[in-house]
Amino acid sequence: MNFHFQKAYHWLQPIQKVWEWVLKPILYLLHHLLSQFGVGSLKLNARMERISLLPCETLKGDLFIYGGKVSEKINKVSISLMVTLKNESKESSKALAHYTVAQNLKTQAGRNQIVPFSFLLPPDLPPTSPDSKIWLKTRATLAHNFFSPQDYDELEILPNPLMLRIEEALFSLGFKITGRTQVEPDALLAANLPLVEKMSYRNLGRLSHLIQDAEVVMLPQFESLDIFVEVNRYQNKGKTKKGIFSLSKAEVEDLESLLFVLEKKLLQLLGID
Repeated sequence: MNFHFQKAYHWLQPIQKVWEWVLKPILYLLHHLLSQFGVGSLKLNARMERISLLPCETLKGDLFIYGGKVSEKINKVSISLMVTLKNESKESSKALAHYTVAQNLKTQAGRNQIVPFSFLLPPDLPPTSPDSKIWLKTRATLAHNFFSPQDYDELEILPNPLMLRIEEALFSLGFKITGRTQVEPDALLAANLPLVEKMSYRNLGRLSHLIQDAEVVMLPQFESLDIFVEVNRYQNKGKTKKGIFSLSKAEVEDLESLLFVLEKKLLQLLGID
């Protein structure tokens, strides 16, 4: 029995040497070559603690890096905050911010790594709707590969409370909303977005003898709100006035004082103090 085992082992030794010295290096080179084009390369998966957030909240999560067939060096892993907006005529996508998650990482074949990340969302993110989408694009830049692993994740952005309060105040002043559209921002607005939401109102309140209808665009900041308004004066067809003003967070949060301030701003726009 031992004789037959030793004989088989004797015959297997050359095969083992061919595997170790010839086939294994060739297989490694093949894996390394294929990984440069994304075959068998590392994979990325960003997992967030929450996907439903308000503007100005902190997004937290973990980036899972799954090792591929060969060891690879990562120069940088970045997450881009993307927005896609569309109106009747076009769809526009733009990177609003870039965040570096990791740099100079070495991955081992078949081994996984977890990299935590967190960053503050900007204040002017539009709420998620059929016309607006906020998503994350995660990308790894590898040292010697033509292929860059990527991952895509969609976020749900909730309506900004300051903007909701302005809408509530306009309703209290008698302005009835008649439509919402995505438009290119006016030059008066220093907007970071390719398109902004324009709200159209019909005035049925106590200022209706002065203002027939209005168009409003709001651009939130961290501690304030920029409001662009264009109004049509009553019985002056084609006679429009437009302007921009800012309200602090404190002014917006108090509804009673907001009604007074908002009405005053609209009258000032018409040249009435």
